[in-house]
Amino acid sequence: VHAERSRIEIYRRIVSCRAPADLELLERDLLDAFGPFPQPVQRLLELAEIRVYARQFGIGSISLRPPDVIFLVEHLPSAEPLFTDAPGTVRMPDPQTVHLRLPPNYLEPSTLVPILRRMLVQAATKVEATP
Repeated sequence: VHAERSRIEIYRRIVSCRAPADLELLERDLLDAFGPFPQPVQRLLELAEIRVYARQFGIGSISLRPPDVIFLVEHLPSAEPLFTDAPGTVRMPDPQTVHLRLPPNYLEPSTLVPILRRMLVQAATKVEATP
């Protein structure tokens, strides 16, 4: 019962993260409490980081529909920095949908998650550096 409550509390904290600093604090707290993360926890934190950064660009969802990764955006100009240097090809069938076609070997979860994370972090860094 205690383990289940702890797990629910951790999930609640992950969902409540709104900024990269929130995730960093959560990761430190988890490391202090439990030590190094098993791979599933690491992946969950990576996905949370993608969600936090995506929100900054007005991205409501990211889904995989091979051969594309599909981004639903609230306001396309806000999301444009993400796709400027994106790997693969970008198509916009409408103002709220962006299709990113990546090479087939990029679509495996163990590859796709780090690629999405890197794209979002790099775009956020560029936006922050722009005066």
